[in-house]
Amino acid sequence: MNYLLVFLMTFLIISCDKKSEVVVKGDKATAMYSLGHRYAYKMKNLNPSKDDMKVFIQGLEDGLAGKTQKGVDIEAGLKISEQILNANRVENAKERQANEKEQFDKFVDENELEKQESGLFLKIIAEGSDERIGPKDKFVQLRFVGKKLDGSIFDKTSDQNLPIFPVNAVISAWQEALQTIGVGGKVLLLSPPELAFGDNGAPPRVQGGESVVFEIELIAKYSKYPTKK
Repeated sequence: MNYLLVFLMTFLIISCDKKSEVVVKGDKATAMYSLGHRYAYKMKNLNPSKDDMKVFIQGLEDGLAGKTQKGVDIEAGLKISEQILNANRVENAKERQANEKEQFDKFVDENELEKQESGLFLKIIAEGSDERIGPKDKFVQLRFVGKKLDGSIFDKTSDQNLPIFPVNAVISAWQEALQTIGVGGKVLLLSPPELAFGDNGAPPRVQGGESVVFEIELIAKYSKYPTKK
């Protein structure tokens, strides 16, 4: 909701100096801007009105002044805000998932992906060796690219420093897909949100309820975390 950011910035600029412009420069300014940006992202799920924003600004000013309006229970209010956030987050995720269904189905067809029992869609690009991930393997080294359905990249490994992950700590879609290939193998997968980042998403890169595409190559597997020689 761009309105939220516009309203906040406009209000604060006018409050400070009608002729001044906000310029983000230096460590402290960057820190303050980043805090505002992060809170704005979270507040989008509250769907605030103009009047809501006035109350929010008042709460910000009172908090900075170290005072609380009479009759206001801050802890109770925070609990209510979390309930609203959670309800709106789920609703927004469902709406986003419904809106992308056409793109989802088109990607499956164009890339000839096969649906798994879990709801994951995948295609093995390269089988890899006979070295498969087994019960004793606790870590994997991967090369991957993460994309949205529109083709935009939200995450990508660097060949200079390929990451090593605990097998049981990666998203469910990865855990399942990695079982289909051996070392040196590569798999393309399309994951619905419930097997990836869920209703919460991975802000700001992935929104709640978004399906994601990954191309993953299994570089190595380890029974314990490898130490540098």
